[in-house]
Amino acid sequence: MVLAEIGYLSERNKIDTNLGEVKDYCQKYSSVQIEPITESIIHKSFEIEDIPELHDRIIAGTAYLKNLEVITNDPMMINSEYVSTIW
Repeated sequence: MVLAEIGYLSERNKIDTNLGEVKDYCQKYSSVQIEPITESIIHKSFEIEDIPELHDRIIAGTAYLKNLEVITNDPMMINSEYVSTIW
């Protein structure tokens, strides 16, 4: 879902990166992984009640399922009881 958002924002010149740069970054740093959206992630996403926007909820659901932090400045995610965030 993050890749889709990066592609969307890049296409509209709202961010200074693109999918190619992100792919290169992910290949360079093994600690960064691309996670497919699975059925388990979708189910976990719908346990999250305090993030209404679908795409953000799927990102949060991935982090929630994998017990990972989300890098964001989005107030909804920061204030969620289901996700830990850093920025």
